Amino acid sequence: MKKILLSIFACVSIYTFAQQPVFRIVELVGGNPTVNDGATFYVSVSGGNVSQKSYSMTNLTASTLTLSVRKFEDLINTVSINDLADAYYCTGTTCYPSSTFNSTVSLAPNQSMLFYADLTEASVAGQSIVRYRFSNASVSQSVTLSIRYNDPTVGIKENNKAIKALSLYPNPCNGSATTVEFNSAASIGQTQLVVVNALGEIVSKTNTTILQGNNKIQINTESLQSGIYFIRIGNDNNALTKKLTITK
Repeated sequence: MKKILLSIFACVSIYTFAQQPVFRIVELVGGNPTVNDGATFYVSVSGGNVSQKSYSMTNLTASTLTLSVRKFEDLINTVSINDLADAYYCTGTTCYPSSTFNSTVSLAPNQSMLFYADLTEASVAGQSIVRYRFSNASVSQSVTLSIRYNDPTVGIKENNKAIKALSLYPNPCNGSATTVEFNSAASIGQTQLVVVNALGEIVSKTNTTILQGNNKIQINTESLQSGIYFIRIGNDNNALTKKLTITK
């Protein structure tokens, strides 16, 4: 009986160990910090513009980890044979063309690396659905996220958000400040301007008021080290994010 119990305990222990995640995907700016398998993100992008969703991939182990990245284009907005949405991605500083659907990345122990999911919209906005699957074959762990661009099921209100045309200047920035400029179709009132680093950590958070029309907000960058940051303005229902590069 004792041997049976020990055998059961050993099996449970091995199963529990095997189920421990070896990597984590985190949304850098947004309402879903840790991305669970099957997560869906809704993005609005107007014709001719570029959308970028930013995530980090983190190795949770003390050993080097190889991750496989696979892209699935379930639906691509097509206006004509030469006018269609273009979906592509970057891992760290390596960016792949839309013709690339599979790649691998090596992460050192406890290392984090950026992952960008980009889409250049066709001349006329339409619906696209792109999935990305991150996996490690040695432990059979995988995380799949889906990005639905201009999804009609979210309604006209979601796809015509007030905040538009977000820009940063200077960018890259090597001085003590950069300016955030954007247009808003309506007054939103009290909201937040958030600065996030490449690890997904909030560096600063400032309350501000968004008015109808052109808005300009200055960010003090004097204390920021050289690197990549993400500037998010708005709230959970209406926000835009822009990448900022600091060079000192």
